[in-house]
Amino acid sequence: MSLLEARDVYKVYRSGAEEVAAVKGASLSIDIGELALLMGPSGSGKTTLLSILGCILRPDSGSLQLAGEDVDWRESALPQYRRRYFGFVYQHYNLLSALSVRENVMIPLMLHGHGGSLAEELADHALGTVGLAPRARYAPAKLSGGEKQRVAVARAIVADPPILLADEPTGNLDSSNGTQVITMLREMATDKGKAVLVVTHDARYVPFADKVYKMEDGEVTLA
Repeated sequence: MSLLEARDVYKVYRSGAEEVAAVKGASLSIDIGELALLMGPSGSGKTTLLSILGCILRPDSGSLQLAGEDVDWRESALPQYRRRYFGFVYQHYNLLSALSVRENVMIPLMLHGHGGSLAEELADHALGTVGLAPRARYAPAKLSGGEKQRVAVARAIVADPPILLADEPTGNLDSSNGTQVITMLREMATDKGKAVLVVTHDARYVPFADKVYKMEDGEVTLA
């Protein structure tokens, strides 16, 4: 079953009389238990497409289905889709320096209305999943780059979303830490049944993927 399916998606940016088509009729799907890569050069439209798939940016045309349900693109409906379906992992970690590692991981739970001891317990479980339970009370500044990205993965999975979207999650990491992060995302798909999409330009991660999409000049093809 496809947890995420985009069909013929277009997105055009306009500046005065000038139009730039960032996404041109893109279609892709990701099934339960599947890890897919979206690869392409800088400026090819990958981040725009990922923002559409994550219900952050509305397309100009085309459709998106989540677990077989057509997305309602009204602005008021989009936050509900993001909370219900998605965990996000970013290249630059986006950890809050004033919060502890545990508190950073708890943020999605608070958005779901969970707090207190339950949120702490779930956060510690997520940190255990990525091998960082002993770092729960640390400040992010005390972590290595690889550890920060593993905290970002824990934050993405803590609310148990069915879909994980990762935008260049290994871009700031050395090869060893990058492989560790991509392996964790692979395990999230295989062991937890999540649909995982990883945007990357690094061909070393192709063997981890069930399918590879390539994007160039706004167009998506299945490799």
